Formats: sequence, C-alpha cells, structure tokens
Amino acid sequence: MGKAVDPGKRWGDRVFRVDVYTADAPMRSLLYTPVRARLRNLAGQMNPLLHAAKNVRDDRWWASKQALLEQVVDELSFSTKGQLLAVPVVDPKQGTVRMYMEEPFTDLQKTLTPGKMTAMHVQWLDDDGLEASE
Repeated sequence: MGKAVDPGKRWGDRVFRVDVYTADAPMRSLLYTPVRARLRNLAGQMNPLLHAAKNVRDDRWWASKQALLEQVVDELSFSTKGQLLAVPVVDPKQGTVRMYMEEPFTDLQKTLTPGKMTAMHVQWLDDDGLEASE
C-alpha cells in the first residue's frame, strides 16, 4: 500500500503543482485541483431539481436555483482545471509514484516507467492555482 506524496500535509481543498523531470522528456508541470467541500455541499442542495415539482414554482424559486447552478458551474470549472485526477501515491518499497492524469498526458505516463531516473517537485498553491502559498 502506498502513501500520499506528503502524508504530513492535510489535503482537504489544497491545490498543488507537480513538476516532473525525466532524462527522456522535457520538464512537465501537472496541476491538482480537488473537488472542494463547497461543491460537495452544493451538490446536496440540488436534490429538489432531480424530481418533478408537485406544484408550480414562482420566479424567486427559479432565480435561486439558477444562482445555485451558476455556483456549481464555477466549482466544477475549478475542480476540472488540473491535469492530475487524484493525489499522487508513493510506494516506498518499490520506489514508484502512481499518478492518474488526464488523457492528453498519456505520453508522460509512458516516460514514467519503473527503472528510469525521475525527479519530482511538489509546490502548494493558492486556490487559483497560479501563485505559491506558504
């Protein structure tokens, strides 16, 4: 069983970038953007939209649901911004790191085969994923 890249960190809603260095390919940066707690909470509020209404809804009700859906779209946009689909997992016994990436990065996955020298640098970022955080 592997461990998360830095088990001392609390992942929660944290954004980070992994810079991957290999001898066979140029350095690649991969962004991890989590599904934040806010999106999980908003998803629970969408339940009334999944079922047929028993009575006619007024404009205020529809306006509140539109605002809810706009917030969901914003959160989904954030959560799908990164190329890493999950937190990288380290297997210290085999000296490997398992990273699940978006489809366009399958070429990078092929270069990250066991036995090849690879270096990685992880940098924690603020929520917009552009600036480093302390």
